Amino acid sequence: MLYQRLCYLGILLAAASLAPAQQEDFSKVEIRTTPLAEGLYVLQGSGGNITASVGADGVLLVDSEFAPLADKIRAALRSLGGAAPGGTQAGNGASSDHLVR
Repeated sequence: MLYQRLCYLGILLAAASLAPAQQEDFSKVEIRTTPLAEGLYVLQGSGGNITASVGADGVLLVDSEFAPLADKIRAALRSLGGAAPGGTQAGNGASSDHLVR
């Protein structure tokens, strides 16, 4: 029950941090990871947060930032023990520039 509530909290945090995509130099962006609970993390980069649930059964991402950051996000997930690529993404918008492929 606590894990489910933390997942919902992560989803709400990700949804609350919407920001429009801007032209910027993504090569300078660092992806920082902060643990929220066991297997639940927030990844912070450029323009918003990503919630990541990392476990033995895979990775669930809620909002995955901008496509040019995909490699950096994958590296951050690997450092958390996530098998990237793969898993499931739940976006909070209709924009295809927020997909990690």
